Amino acid sequence: MHKFKYALCAIGIASCFGANAATDGKVSFNGELTDETCQVKDNSKDIVVNLPKISTATLATTGDEAGTTAFKIEVEKCPVSVKKVTAHFEAVKNSGYDPSTGNLRNDSTATGSATNVQVRLYNLDDNSQVTIGGTGHSYPVNADSKQATMYFAGGYYATGQTTPGAVTANVQYVLAYP
Repeated sequence: MHKFKYALCAIGIASCFGANAATDGKVSFNGELTDETCQVKDNSKDIVVNLPKISTATLATTGDEAGTTAFKIEVEKCPVSVKKVTAHFEAVKNSGYDPSTGNLRNDSTATGSATNVQVRLYNLDDNSQVTIGGTGHSYPVNADSKQATMYFAGGYYATGQTTPGAVTANVQYVLAYP
């Protein structure tokens, strides 16, 4: 009988701790799913962007940017209801991006890979950054052809004095409909 009373008392005390826990706020997630989507054209499914070979002197201090190279994502067969489309960029793996800069980390596994360098994504129309986990500018869908082309770029971003070597970064995207 005493064991039962002790157990009941312990449960009562434990429940008080949860009831008195302070909260500073909450996060609510809202979204919407659609079954009316565009199709990514075959030439935009697996894009390879070859950044230029540049000197480490160009990327000498934190914040230096260079080697910006454009790429496009083309979609087709958009339903009449879809007026605009964009790309939402996500890291391929959690270690593939730096949350403090919003850039892709250098994932090169080659011996002597470059250090202190990341790859930054940009909206090509105004050169603004597209952070990983963010959505680029939207582009209109042509009402007649039911197609759209989205323009972006990637380039080097220094997090300190860079060292020579290979740079590799990967990002995945999903179509979004603003």
